[in-house]
Amino acid sequence: MAQLFTLHQLQPYDRGWAGDKALSLNRLLSADLPVLPGWLISAESFSQFLGTLDHPDPLFRDFPSSSLRLDVSNPWQLQQVAQRIQQAMLQIDLALDLTSISEQIKTPAAILRPSLSVQGNTNPWLAHQIAGLLGAVVRSTQPAALQQGIKSLWAKLFSAKSLLYWQRSQISLQHLRLAVIIQPLSAAIAAGTATVTEQATDIKVVMGLGQTLIRGEAMPTRYCLRGKVLQSHTAGHQTLIWRSPQFHSGDDAEQLSSDLSNAGWTSVGLMPEILPVAASPTLTVEQLTTLQKTLQAVMKTLGSPVTVEWLFAPDPETHQVQLSVTQAYLTLVATKSESVASIQPEIPTVALAQGLGVVTGRVIAPAVVLTANDLPLTPLPLGRIVVAESIQPDWMPYLQGSVGLITERGGLTSHAAILARDLGIPAVVGVAQATAAIVTGTTILLDGDRGFIYPADRAQLPQISEVSQVKVPDAPRSRQFPPVPLTTQLMVSINQSRVLGQNIHRLPIDGVGLIRAELLLLPYLEGDHPQVWIARGDRTELANRLSQLLIEIAQKFSPRPIRYRALDLRPHEFQQLRGNPTPSTNPALDIRGTFSIQQQPDLFDLEIEVLARVQQAGCRNLQLMLPFVRTVEEFEFCYQRVAEAGLLQASQFQLWMMAEVPSVLFLLADYVAAGAQGLAIGMNDLTQLMLGIDRDQPAFNSLFAQGHPAVKRAIAQIIHTARQLGVPTTLCGAMPRNSALIQDLVRWGVTAISVDAQLLLETAWAIAEAEQYLVRESVASR
Repeated sequence: MAQLFTLHQLQPYDRGWAGDKALSLNRLLSADLPVLPGWLISAESFSQFLGTLDHPDPLFRDFPSSSLRLDVSNPWQLQQVAQRIQQAMLQIDLALDLTSISEQIKTPAAILRPSLSVQGNTNPWLAHQIAGLLGAVVRSTQPAALQQGIKSLWAKLFSAKSLLYWQRSQISLQHLRLAVIIQPLSAAIAAGTATVTEQATDIKVVMGLGQTLIRGEAMPTRYCLRGKVLQSHTAGHQTLIWRSPQFHSGDDAEQLSSDLSNAGWTSVGLMPEILPVAASPTLTVEQLTTLQKTLQAVMKTLGSPVTVEWLFAPDPETHQVQLSVTQAYLTLVATKSESVASIQPEIPTVALAQGLGVVTGRVIAPAVVLTANDLPLTPLPLGRIVVAESIQPDWMPYLQGSVGLITERGGLTSHAAILARDLGIPAVVGVAQATAAIVTGTTILLDGDRGFIYPADRAQLPQISEVSQVKVPDAPRSRQFPPVPLTTQLMVSINQSRVLGQNIHRLPIDGVGLIRAELLLLPYLEGDHPQVWIARGDRTELANRLSQLLIEIAQKFSPRPIRYRALDLRPHEFQQLRGNPTPSTNPALDIRGTFSIQQQPDLFDLEIEVLARVQQAGCRNLQLMLPFVRTVEEFEFCYQRVAEAGLLQASQFQLWMMAEVPSVLFLLADYVAAGAQGLAIGMNDLTQLMLGIDRDQPAFNSLFAQGHPAVKRAIAQIIHTARQLGVPTTLCGAMPRNSALIQDLVRWGVTAISVDAQLLLETAWAIAEAEQYLVRESVASR
């Protein structure tokens, strides 16, 4: 049987050796739809290649016809077997002449995609279910580089997670048929995905290659259509673009290809371009129309629902921008998907200012411009949009009546974003000169979806009878949590006591991963620093208030654990509290966390007393977390005081610590030996300190949004080391829109992810999808 084909040459009966994806593209080509041209290396080549494996290792004596029985409960053995198989495959020559394909590809690089079928398996959703197992790889178009790329893609079939999937799905290796599609890697100007059903079309768009969408490095622009009608348009936010790699001819071509292959499709061999100014991906009306028509035709050809990957790129010969479909396969649509309502109110054409939308929603209201010195002694009147240079946690009491936030500083993880989510109001941060451009009393429209601020007519003002409360996702059936339990625990972070009235404890979550004590207690301090309460003799009253709060939370979530993080009152964040220490000139490295406890332990002693009261009240599920731990000596100081109070005697009590300081990477074993029973990874502070940046500076937003490689490797190392030491890990501060990060967290084996209440539903689905792709549970059992 021939081994090299163009996609045009396939026939409907070729599924067994061409695979589902290749056959789908062939069907689209037969329907005269714009498919990116490509070639197919048949599964027959794969079978013949496996037959040439002549390795002295006993594992390969009957390979691949043997059943290759594995103890999948033994991760060490599984990893070792996977590595041995993959190394053997990469060392053997591939007797396949790819010169003709190399000469026909008009781009410097090619992308190699898997096209799999399973003998006897007629599951139409197979391509969707294994999307996380067999990713594409990129190579130069040199014949030797393409050969190595094919072997690398075949070897992915025998990775540890793939072997686990085949074993648990009871799929025999000899029944696997893996073909390879080779397509030119186009110089895309825009790319994305689309999910098409009979009811709606959901389109996601990024600039350049689709790598930023896969890795979660951009907020894609979304177009939701019903038929031909644009139902909603949500602008995205992108600070980085991936370009096609520019391989050279000659001696260095193979080295460049090797560099690219070492890291696969996510390699830095693909050329990233940092934009000087953040941009919003967009399609022209003509492009959107062309795409919509093509997507509808794809659905009619393949069925519904279908996932389509596409791109717009200039033709190598005519240089005219053309649409090409790169992949298409039947998919499973989660019930969480629903189109967004029509845009209301009508958006003006000229904006006053633009920033980064961090909390979605739109509102029209009068603006009030505030500085730290202007804060009123009482909460603001209802229905005001607060405009400020920046917002600190101690502003919370003054913001209860506001309906929107605008700040000049800040990013996705800033306090303005956190407080706005708590209040359930839209917010835009990083708006240059906002306090100068907007005048108190001016009526404005705040668009938290797109990050714009517009002038508005006072006649558009709604009648405000009450401030809208934060809504947790528990009402419509179409917005429910995933139908099966998650392997990775989902926990909620609590900042305010008022969220307890929203029945969050009734949701299918695993407990409270983080209680930010300083924010929880803030409304009950009456404007005075806790040290002022202690100094004037009101220690007992302060302890009573905190005890009541914690007992209420513990009782609602019992028997699920709740983790109370000790007070971390950073001086620069609580300047509105009377008696607050003078902030230092370097707030990120101020006297805080466990170092502050060492310096002045009386407040920590009060907290320990409160925790003992909660235990005595019958609440055994309360645990303690130490904030911002710099040294083992600081941890030991706190541990000793906790032990002396008798808290450790309770069977369910655990002493956790925040992993935020980079030195934790090298001292984890020492912390565990000193008594740490769990690690909460504070992504915001860890990112800030790892990269030496200020998270409140808008210029650094892209580093937070992208999931910097250094930070991701640090998190992976913490999780891996913690698992070796036998202690659980929780990540606090993960953004659910960064699906690539959540997929990484699940793959690394993080125990839990803790997010604010408003992000629970979105995060639950992101975890469920990540676990599906990583085969922690088969999709069929869901």
